[in-house]
Amino acid sequence: MNVKRIIFLLFAGLVCILWQPVTSQGVETSTKDVIIGYKDDVGKQLIVKQSKSIDNHFKSLSAYAVSIDANDVEIYKGNEHITYIEENVPVTLSNSANSINEIKNGDTLVEGETWNLRSSRFSYAWEEGFTGKGVKVAVIDTGISPHDDLQVAGGVSTVDYTEKWEDDNGHGTHVAGIIGAERNGFGVVGVAPDASIYAVKALDSNGEGDMDALLKAIEWSIQHEMDIINLSLGTEFHSDALEKIIKQAYDAGTLVVGASGNGEGDGKVIYPAKYDRVIAVSAVDEQFHSAPFASTGPEVEFSAPGTNIISTYLDGNYGIASGTSQASPHITGMLALLQQKLPDKSPEERRAALTDYVQDLGEVGRDPLFGFGRISYITDFTAPDEIADLQIHQTGPEAFSIQWRNPEDEDFDKAIIYLNDSLAAEKVNGEETSYTFTELETNTAYEVAIYTEDIYGNRSKGVIQTVTTKKSGLIISEKQEESQQDNGDKSEQERPVKEEQEEESNEQDQKNKAPEKDITPPADEENKDERKQPGISIPAPVKEAPVSKEHSEHTNPAQSSGTSEKERESKQEDSLAASGSTDKDKTEKESQIKESGVSKDSNKKEHSASPAIEEVNKDEDNDKNWFIKIFTWIGDLFRSIFQSLAQVF
Repeated sequence: MNVKRIIFLLFAGLVCILWQPVTSQGVETSTKDVIIGYKDDVGKQLIVKQSKSIDNHFKSLSAYAVSIDANDVEIYKGNEHITYIEENVPVTLSNSANSINEIKNGDTLVEGETWNLRSSRFSYAWEEGFTGKGVKVAVIDTGISPHDDLQVAGGVSTVDYTEKWEDDNGHGTHVAGIIGAERNGFGVVGVAPDASIYAVKALDSNGEGDMDALLKAIEWSIQHEMDIINLSLGTEFHSDALEKIIKQAYDAGTLVVGASGNGEGDGKVIYPAKYDRVIAVSAVDEQFHSAPFASTGPEVEFSAPGTNIISTYLDGNYGIASGTSQASPHITGMLALLQQKLPDKSPEERRAALTDYVQDLGEVGRDPLFGFGRISYITDFTAPDEIADLQIHQTGPEAFSIQWRNPEDEDFDKAIIYLNDSLAAEKVNGEETSYTFTELETNTAYEVAIYTEDIYGNRSKGVIQTVTTKKSGLIISEKQEESQQDNGDKSEQERPVKEEQEEESNEQDQKNKAPEKDITPPADEENKDERKQPGISIPAPVKEAPVSKEHSEHTNPAQSSGTSEKERESKQEDSLAASGSTDKDKTEKESQIKESGVSKDSNKKEHSASPAIEEVNKDEDNDKNWFIKIFTWIGDLFRSIFQSLAQVF
């Protein structure tokens, strides 16, 4: 085999390799799961004929969920008999079930005492007789697990691996408990404890599903005449089919509530909460701040508690979780209460009525963080007036009593008394307006704070006084009013008595201290401090030139306390003259001394750097020589190759 044949075979092989991706590898043979809407029977027959398999037929949507050859997508696009074709996109929980932490001591829970229920004041609705009774709520989620705090009225599974709607994840059970856990005297209680809860399982044990399963779940809810649908789930992708079926639910009188998502920021609201016909819910924390994880944006309509929410969980237990998944069911439960309270109102009117049950947070009116505001059944957020005519009397060296007059607010409930930030007593309206503190210490300052609170839990800023117990009598500071929030936090303003004690203590400390010494730094030390200031260039330290012992005693800055540089040089000259040095020796030694000083550092640094620069230049020249040699060698190699090929051909 000659050289020409070898070259020909190599060239042919190269062509085959380059040609292969354009032919066989360029052909896609995979399938796609899609949802296709049809306009008429022609489009319907086209879908049935071209599909590899048919998963679902949504008659109300005039659509199929099918699997098709990936190459057939173009057949449907632009076809006058097809309304749309879209990918069967994934649908997931608004927050992972892994974020739900099981509570080990769930038997110690006090029903109705969780912060989300107290702050939203749903118990006042129950006292009025509104508990959501007769309202049908579909929880489209991971299912609902059997639990003593839950009564499930029915359900369905739309996932393909089980027909049971029981929860194998935990998320759906947690959401269901927030909406409708029963008021049975133990565990937790939901917003609407008598609502009829339906389990619609559309997500698997991992909290994952697809658009096909979600469409079936909503379709089932419409067919079974659910009043409210809760969707603590979503997707990042718009879906024509999803938007269309939500419109059908809305037109049928079913209100749809959706979690805004946990995208941590503005403009990241997920679908379906992003649609106008869905009530998008964001989350707030215990301080009524927008939760940092919550997706926000103009679509947000309301906000609700979404951090550290305790609710029902798997295996009859309880769990605590945070997310907009937990915020959304608060609004769902509130709508159930309003449906019972406003039976003659339409679903749209009840949705609008929600704006009457909020605390406006953030910007006035609707805003991207809170929507119209934080949900609350009672919207009176005005605290009662303060107590008046506070009187304090000593009843002994270790005790004193207080008396006051309650405010005249109609909704005033009680006076709350604190001693040094510890709750001392609560005096309900109608009880005696006095209290005695006993077993106190003498010569001690105590802070007494009295707050007023109305029947809705609104607390005043408080009346605060400092009382110091003395054998000879009480010392009472002037009356002070401080900024007081509902959570009971107080300002850290110093009290007069405490200030006097601190002043006495400081005076005693001053007496015990030894006289201070003059620690004015020497001139060189002052210069050293100045060189540390920002913006001042500090020369790098250099090794001093060797000098004799007697000279070093004069040139050592650490031993030149308080002497100027000029004085030191004068002393050095006198020393040199006394030792009989010649003018030449004197000049050389002065040069050594000055070179070792800070003022000559920069010159010496430049001088000492010269050899290194010369070495770098030599290295650069060597590198250039190596590059020239390499390129010369490569050129010679190619020249010899071309000469050999010329001889062959």
